[in-house]
Amino acid sequence: MSSATRVLHPYDSAAHGAGKTPGAGGISHASRKTEFPVPRLSAFVTTFNDEATLRACLDSLKWADELVVLDSFSTDRSIDIAREYTDHVYQQKFLGFGRQKQSALDHTTHEWVLFLDSDEALSAPLQKEIQQLLLTEPDVRSEEHTSELQSH
Repeated sequence: MSSATRVLHPYDSAAHGAGKTPGAGGISHASRKTEFPVPRLSAFVTTFNDEATLRACLDSLKWADELVVLDSFSTDRSIDIAREYTDHVYQQKFLGFGRQKQSALDHTTHEWVLFLDSDEALSAPLQKEIQQLLLTEPDVRSEEHTSELQSH
């Protein structure tokens, strides 16, 4: 992860208003309307005994270029479910919410990062809106836009 990594959470972003291989769903670059390369998106989820909600969460993120799951040694099927979606599944003792999310973030490799809690799922319209922002908005990579996202 670079120092320029931009972290998005759908409830903090402007976007809110309106398979095993990571990125298997991927963003279709064919509809790209600018000359800029499409920013690649990592998504991460932290888990602990979340088999009841994890599948819906990961289904809503499978279009991301990279999917990372950090588990706190679940005793249910959370790990098995996560491995159905990605090979980037890690386990670590729970260190507190902030440190856990930072550890998951450290496993990501793309400039743009989206995180969800394991009991959250992006709606189909919000998925499309985020994908469109990455495809069509030249300012999506600008510092000004990043500041706007952080202020919401």
